Amino acid sequence: MTPFQLVLLSSALTATLVIPAVLWNSRREQRRKGQDMMRTVHRIANERTESQAILASLDIGIVAYGSDNRLIATNPVASEWLTIVPDTLSGFLDRYGTENGMRAAHYLGSEIITGEVSLNDRLLRLVCQHHPVRSSRGRFGGHVVTVQDFTDIMRQEERRKAFVANVSHELKTPLTTIKSYSETLLDWGINEKEPVEIKADIERIYDDSIRMERLIADLLLLSSLDSSG
Repeated sequence: MTPFQLVLLSSALTATLVIPAVLWNSRREQRRKGQDMMRTVHRIANERTESQAILASLDIGIVAYGSDNRLIATNPVASEWLTIVPDTLSGFLDRYGTENGMRAAHYLGSEIITGEVSLNDRLLRLVCQHHPVRSSRGRFGGHVVTVQDFTDIMRQEERRKAFVANVSHELKTPLTTIKSYSETLLDWGINEKEPVEIKADIERIYDDSIRMERLIADLLLLSSLDSSG
């Protein structure tokens, strides 16, 4: 066999033995990469599902905008209360932050901006904060808007103010009575009034002091309820 024939035979053997092995290794590497990619896709899908479940379970509204100011997430509460969730942060501030000053504060560079808006018989408190938002590509800058329903809180505050105003008015009446009867007794009543009249005046002072005591107790109870939340 000539040297040239030996070279051809060697090349043929190499092609027969090495190339299939290389192809097998290549296919194995492709399968491994494919499996890694599928695991990554499943992980991202699971994280997204978990995030959506967490957002859906919250009793406050959440709206998240990415670094490009485009909408990337919202939850059912925010969608229900706001009715319309703009696709961009600027659109959100144009719609919900014009009259309450949120848009102006944002363009002035404030990190946290707050405001209130009335929608569909609800008083909503909005808080927009620059916040790192997590995505499949890592963490990047964005904005998160929280939406809280302050309707019941404001109604309770209005009732509290009305109660305090009524109690303040009610306190004036017995206080005026106590003051006037006391002044009368001190000025001339003790010396000039009959004992029966003096006793009646003292009983009136006592009755109004009991009335004031009850009103003050109501105020203290209200104060303790406010402190306990």
